[in-house]
Amino acid sequence: VNIYILSAKYGLLNLTDKIVPYDMFLATETKEYKVSWAIKVLEQMKAADIDMNDNTYFAAGEEYWERLISFFPNATNEKTEVEKLLGRGGIGMAMHYYDIINKKDSTAPITLSSTDLF
Repeated sequence: VNIYILSAKYGLLNLTDKIVPYDMFLATETKEYKVSWAIKVLEQMKAADIDMNDNTYFAAGEEYWERLISFFPNATNEKTEVEKLLGRGGIGMAMHYYDIINKKDSTAPITLSSTDLF
């Protein structure tokens, strides 16, 4: 599994990348910035040789994946998975969802129901 971070300032980051702290959120940026950011991230993904046909999971806010997800035919995102189970649960429910996934047997397929989250 390859894990990357989507950063409002730096675009695509590896888990080991060192960056200077910043206070910036994609949600507060202009539409023009968001479009140029998405183009930059797609270029970074191509440079990192990321296969956009792989199963991809965007664990990020909507502002971060909404302009990228259409390039990934097998992609899902936090909003899709969590809201499918329980509606708008917020970051707390998403973190609980990840905690449950991490505790499941990694060799078995992951299936969750809303009862797993409460």
